[in-house]
Amino acid sequence: MWKKIISSILILAFINFLYGCYSQEKALTEELVANEEKIMQVVFPDGNAIEFDERGGTYTVIESGIEGKSTSGEKIILPFENIKELRLTDVPPVALNEIGERKVTEVILKSDLIYAFNLAGGTYDEDQKKIVGVSADSLIMSFRPNQIKEIHLEIPKTTTKNELIENEDQLISSLIRLDDNRFIKFDDNKGRYIKQTAFISGTTTSNVKVTIDASEILYVMVERTDAVGTVFTTLSVIVGIALIIGIIAMATKESCPFIYSYDGEKFVFDAEPLGGATTQGLQRSELSKLEKIKETSGKYKIMVRNEVEETQYIDKLSLYVVDHDPGYEIYPDISCDIHAVKKLEGALVAKDENGKDLTKFIEKPDNLYWQSKLPIEQTISQSNHRHQLNFAFQKPVDSKSAKLIINAGTTLWGSNMIREMLLLYGDSVDKWYNSIDSSVAAKETMMNFIEREELYLLKLWVKEDDGWKMQNIIQGGGPFVAETRSYDLDLSNVTGDTVFIKVNPPYGFWTMDYLALEYDSYASPNMNEVKMISAINNYNKDISEFLSAVDENYLAMPSVGDYFIVEFEVPDINKNLTRTIFLKSTGYYEIHLPKDQPIQTQKLYEIGFLPGKIVEYSNDLYKDWSEKSK
Repeated sequence: MWKKIISSILILAFINFLYGCYSQEKALTEELVANEEKIMQVVFPDGNAIEFDERGGTYTVIESGIEGKSTSGEKIILPFENIKELRLTDVPPVALNEIGERKVTEVILKSDLIYAFNLAGGTYDEDQKKIVGVSADSLIMSFRPNQIKEIHLEIPKTTTKNELIENEDQLISSLIRLDDNRFIKFDDNKGRYIKQTAFISGTTTSNVKVTIDASEILYVMVERTDAVGTVFTTLSVIVGIALIIGIIAMATKESCPFIYSYDGEKFVFDAEPLGGATTQGLQRSELSKLEKIKETSGKYKIMVRNEVEETQYIDKLSLYVVDHDPGYEIYPDISCDIHAVKKLEGALVAKDENGKDLTKFIEKPDNLYWQSKLPIEQTISQSNHRHQLNFAFQKPVDSKSAKLIINAGTTLWGSNMIREMLLLYGDSVDKWYNSIDSSVAAKETMMNFIEREELYLLKLWVKEDDGWKMQNIIQGGGPFVAETRSYDLDLSNVTGDTVFIKVNPPYGFWTMDYLALEYDSYASPNMNEVKMISAINNYNKDISEFLSAVDENYLAMPSVGDYFIVEFEVPDINKNLTRTIFLKSTGYYEIHLPKDQPIQTQKLYEIGFLPGKIVEYSNDLYKDWSEKSK
């Protein structure tokens, strides 16, 4: 009997292993683990991006090696342990009819593989129409002329790793790879010795092999599948054993629950609400659009999971469907209202404070995010700690209002800074929490600081006829999934056919993916709540009562790996309409912090009263962290 039960469990566990929980997440190169990440996309500071094929790119760190570009334009970074031979000079190739009685030292095939003959050398056999001979390890070799790219009759001048380290300025003409015996000839700039460096390599979706220096990258997108977690999920649900799933989260991720939507095959990372709500006094409700969810057997299914060292408190969780004309897109605002927009105007101009074009980042919602390239190397002062992003949109002359549709959120590092700021309170952090929870004045002081520095709230400026006016405040989110939201603009004091907008995000705290305007024709469709069928946590307990109302009857998830799965009914839909689905979450979280150090009063005073000091502090912390990550 037990054998049958165990066999059934293992079969189901294996099925879940195959499906797993899938996500694509932004990562900084400093967070990557060498040879362990599956990198799907590399994004550069100019908005260009490279996408890898299904095998993904690989992050590699080497202590020392050779760097350069091949004659075909391929970027080459190779550690010494992957190099068979280093050449200081090139051997001149000869034609087949020039060999005569001379001995062939080596041949390079059209595939760039190189083969060397032993001291006796190779010869051209006129009868067989082949170059034949024996290799240094006594293998008989023969090559037809149509296979050969180059024939060499001389021996090149070579060097060793130790000789190159002693003479670092010496240039490398070519090398032979150890793993595949491939010959690589460098361009006119030659190959150079490099000390410790990191790079990403792989094959693109266009079947081009690339190698990219990590220092040139803004961020990467990595693919992760938590198969182990889902195996344990299966075991705990079937057997009813309380299991804590150990899930490794990103080094800098310090916020909010992860929402996974079931797409018919697997749970896919889809939303990340409540970022920055770090104590009960900051609790809020938030709408998250679920892009990945699909009907399965008449149900919608989501998983909510704690993946970082914090306790998450969920007060209410509900699912809404919006059935609407296919020509409209539905966006929420920060008040959890929704708006249907139809004709969006993209930016005519998008530039930063240095005149750099941002169009590639913001022209469409494609998860290609603008953000600061950290660390900022110039000195950050109180008057110089922000970007200035400027946008211009075409405007119908008579339009008096608009909605800005924008995807803007918190960076990975900005998320980490929530923890860093709380750490400054040391053993007094609980007193600070209590003050925010119980004192309106304390909460206002904190929100005034956040708004002044624009760390997680970003002021939106519109150029009116009598100057720039602050018209709205953009709420951050993420850092892995930032919501696209709608913000009202008053254009009654904007004449002409152009709307100018600007934001001034502090260095290192904001991402931006998409901006567009909708003039006058937006609507507010009906949003219908869906009936919850079941809600079961990782201890196999029904927790639906905790999620049914905003009543401070919280579902607490105190441990990394805590989760619950919720199933909802699927309402009928008119075949002429399309459906957009939102999850509404209400709650907060508390980060697990060490509380054994005294409060850093002086640092808190400087940050609180000196504008820009928090950005300077953040940049310094990033420099220290990135150095330690090398």
